[in-house]
Amino acid sequence: MLKRMIKRVIVVVLAAIMALGTPALDVDASNPNDNDKDSFIESSYNNITIVFDPNNFELGSPQYLELRQSLTYQTSRNQRNATNNEVRLVQSGVHEGNSGYRRAPGLPPGGHRLPTAGSGLFWTPGGSRFSFSISVGWGPVSVSVDLGNASTGSIGTFVAVPANLVGHFCALYINQRVRVTTFRMYTRPLANPNAPWTFVQNTTSQSLIWRAFQIRRA
Repeated sequence: MLKRMIKRVIVVVLAAIMALGTPALDVDASNPNDNDKDSFIESSYNNITIVFDPNNFELGSPQYLELRQSLTYQTSRNQRNATNNEVRLVQSGVHEGNSGYRRAPGLPPGGHRLPTAGSGLFWTPGGSRFSFSISVGWGPVSVSVDLGNASTGSIGTFVAVPANLVGHFCALYINQRVRVTTFRMYTRPLANPNAPWTFVQNTTSQSLIWRAFQIRRA
């Protein structure tokens, strides 16, 4: 009888836990140390701690280094007395969006004729930029991607002409997927590590996920 009662209690507790659902990424604004996600890890440097999901950013990866550089810049820009404060950035969401296919500059307006199968165009970074918006929790965030340059040279990413476009004048188009990660920024005085954290603002960091290329008629 006792065993049956214990089993019933366990079932009730499990049902209650399941009814609560998965905890959100957001943390309590009054105490950013109370992180709801056990999978989150911390990375600290220069009095700045980033709390993030390693499923989105791997330590030492280009995406993580880009994230750290971006957040460091934003922290120094937004905190006038950042050298006297300890800063904590807690990941609160992840959002992604595509730029859509955009023509890469570098070729004449009429494009370039690709005469044979196996011919194609080359793409290199460093051209003009294209901006678009990705919606996050509090509204749209403007992001910017590099359209690069298209050429007939021999340097860069090679994109072969499709069979149905051989002999036609063509241009190179590029589509890019960007991830916007949102963070809550908190500060407290370095001189008083026991002071409560103060929420400052929401901030974001963007990173490139992938690029895709297409050759189309000019």
